[in-house]
Amino acid sequence: MSQTPLAVPNPNTVDLANVQGDVILGFPKKKEEFVFFVIRDAAKFKRSLATLKVTTTADVVKARKDIEETKSKEGGLLSLAFLNIAFSKKGLDALGITEDLGDQPFALGQFKDAKDLGDDGVTDAQGFHPLWEKAFESRVDGVFVIAGESWLSVTAKIVEVLGTFASSIRVVYRLKGSVRPGDQKGHEHFGWEDGISNPAVKGIGGHLPGQRVVPPGVILCGKAEDPVANRPEWALEGSFLAFRQLEQLVPEFHKFLADNPITLPGLTREQGSELLGARLVGRWKSGAPIQLSPTHDDPELAKNPDENNNFVYPQAPGDEGQTECPYAAHIRKTNPRNDLDFLERDPSRPVNAVQKSSIIRAGIPYGPEVTPDEKHTNFSEFHRGLAFVSYQSSLSKGFQFIQKSWANAPNFPPVAQKKVEAGFDPIIGQKNGQSRETLGTSAGSQLTLPRDFVISRGGEYFFSPSIKALKTKFAGSPLHALDLYFIRAGIPYGPEVSLNEKHENHTEHSRGLAFISYRGSLAEGFQFLQISWANNTRFLPQKQVTPGFDPIVGQNNGQARESLGSEAGSQLTLPRDFVVSRGGEHFFSPSINTLKTKFAGLSTARTARISIYCV
Repeated sequence: MSQTPLAVPNPNTVDLANVQGDVILGFPKKKEEFVFFVIRDAAKFKRSLATLKVTTTADVVKARKDIEETKSKEGGLLSLAFLNIAFSKKGLDALGITEDLGDQPFALGQFKDAKDLGDDGVTDAQGFHPLWEKAFESRVDGVFVIAGESWLSVTAKIVEVLGTFASSIRVVYRLKGSVRPGDQKGHEHFGWEDGISNPAVKGIGGHLPGQRVVPPGVILCGKAEDPVANRPEWALEGSFLAFRQLEQLVPEFHKFLADNPITLPGLTREQGSELLGARLVGRWKSGAPIQLSPTHDDPELAKNPDENNNFVYPQAPGDEGQTECPYAAHIRKTNPRNDLDFLERDPSRPVNAVQKSSIIRAGIPYGPEVTPDEKHTNFSEFHRGLAFVSYQSSLSKGFQFIQKSWANAPNFPPVAQKKVEAGFDPIIGQKNGQSRETLGTSAGSQLTLPRDFVISRGGEYFFSPSIKALKTKFAGSPLHALDLYFIRAGIPYGPEVSLNEKHENHTEHSRGLAFISYRGSLAEGFQFLQISWANNTRFLPQKQVTPGFDPIVGQNNGQARESLGSEAGSQLTLPRDFVVSRGGEHFFSPSINTLKTKFAGLSTARTARISIYCV
């Protein structure tokens, strides 16, 4: 079915309050858990989704500022939890969303892509079967991405989310990731500093020297330079998420480096092994690029964000840079920088070949640190690796293209005119479990990798919708106000205000409302009104204003609240709660027949639910 182009007033600007928080800037996190699920009841799921507070990019910007302020004033960690949600094609189908998003890899799913991605597996009469985690071999509808500074914050958010969705979903798989400890913070399990060369999105924050700046449409659907012109309107400011569970054989990889040191005058065997690792990756473990420091590590260079990513590869006739950085080095394979400039025939084109295939990576290591016994035996006893996450507006030009056409292609970069074949990416390049050849030692010499040291254990392609799309297209039509009514039966408690309290403007005696409400569903009654209406600053989203909190019963965990409460359109800050919850509980109020039968041990009958709340 043909579709009209997205209605975009300004394709160069991005609404940070509409983009999910992990997509562009990434969550500031130490812990993260991926909760994969299938949808069991679409109607219930949509109702729960309508109440879900999803972290936006604007929230992440604020959180990063708050974190820096806390560090500068108090030190320590700020308690924060972040939540995003994304859906596979099967998830969209389960919700009755059938429009074509214009991305074939997403439509087919990652399982169909496994063989072409180079994943290890077996082939029989039924076809190719990758050696994946069982959950990824079957149906996965969506994933909750939940992150924070501690497992306490992350777990509390997960409990909240799973409680909200309850019987509408079934969790099929969970994967926990954690920033590595001590001086390995920011390093993946092989030991290399990670994430240095992520691109910046034009118009969002600044950028560092050498950092690639890409138009918004390379990452977000419907924005400038989105490669697909016709998408559903609800796809605007959404992004495709590629998830991969990449297991790393750390002791085995280190043994391979130790057994194959580069031999150069003045280098010890250990230094030769370190140099081999640096040439395979393209950086030293510190993050210093070998293009700038080809024979030895330079930690000071690595620490300098103005220099550690500010380089290109020599293109002059002759060796063309192989002495410094092999064509097959991981960072050159996945980010060839200027190696493809010769393909650009029209210098006026706004986006070059490397920009078009840019992705934003937001992964995290998973699994335990290598044990002393594993180091001694050079054998992995425990599963560990990278929970790989990338965001892009096109999987076929982003992750899938990088893996298939760059990492797995022996003739990439295309340097045939230089009479050199680069070979496979030695880190993530895959050949369905077979040995691979790469340029990894001295300039132009070939090295055979006898096995994969990074093994795909499965994954899926997801779509991360915008906040507006989540609340409308994905949650369905809003419930009619009448559907959310409940019967209230509360009563005031406590004494009248005394003369002294009036004079002092200070409460001496407890008083308030014993709040009681009755409703057939708490999720569509009291809970929904409190969370999604009273506490929701963006309630009534169709209006061109942000109303703020309900000034009477709206709550912000004891913090100050903003509300439109004085003159038309002007904001009023409420410095404290004047209605304070002192606790309560949700109860079940059986019918009279049920009290006499089921609760006496016989049978069931009609019932309603009661919520008692002291305020």
